[in-house]
Amino acid sequence: SKVALQIQYQLCHQVSSNVMSENAALRQQQQEVQALKVEMAKLQCDARSANARCSTMQQAHERKVHSYEEQLVQRADQVAALQDDVHTLQEQGREAASIHRKEKQEMTAAHKEQVEQHSLEEMALRDAIVRTKEQELQKTAVAAKERFTQFQQHHNRMVTMYERQLSTNRAEVSRLRQEAELDSHNAKEQQQEHTKENALLNSQKDELQNQLRLNATLLNSQVKELHALREEKQHSESLRTVEQELKKQIELLKVDLHEAR
Repeated sequence: SKVALQIQYQLCHQVSSNVMSENAALRQQQQEVQALKVEMAKLQCDARSANARCSTMQQAHERKVHSYEEQLVQRADQVAALQDDVHTLQEQGREAASIHRKEKQEMTAAHKEQVEQHSLEEMALRDAIVRTKEQELQKTAVAAKERFTQFQQHHNRMVTMYERQLSTNRAEVSRLRQEAELDSHNAKEQQQEHTKENALLNSQKDELQNQLRLNATLLNSQVKELHALREEKQHSESLRTVEQELKKQIELLKVDLHEAR
């Protein structure tokens, strides 16, 4: 009976130690779950920050593109204005040449006699003035064409530079968008993994709580059995004491009976 009590005591002590160990493991798992939740919140915050940066850069890129488009429109208007100036100068040159020819024809046809009377110096002077005007008009047209060519070359260089910058900005925006999408995807995957881990931990927690309840029930039943065994032991010891007292009384009665005989 004493050995059985020792075994019961050892079993109770072992169950209590197991319960304490399982409680410690459960607390550690809860701490790990809390750390995973903090990490997941940090990843979500990083993903939101990346999305905000991507949106800001995309808005800045759109503003730059709009500014470039407005500048291109202004450049196109300036080019059109220069082309109009060139056409106007060409028209003025043609009109002046036509007027000069008409005047020369009129002078030749209607005032032939007067022309013959004019000195060769006056004719040379008129021709020189006309040639000077024509040369000035030609120089003006050439200068306008050169300015237009320079402006068109500068315009083409600016367009090329804007297109390169636009392509670079688009590539940068695309890269940032891909990084943001990748961060968001990774955050979702980690969130799913954390959700699975939380579900597994909750399942393990439920199993552990069920095991703890079973262990507590078993411990209570073992404690009751131990109390019953202790009471039975005490009752047995009391019976032995009564038995010894009865034996003593029987011996005393035998002695008294022997003396009486």
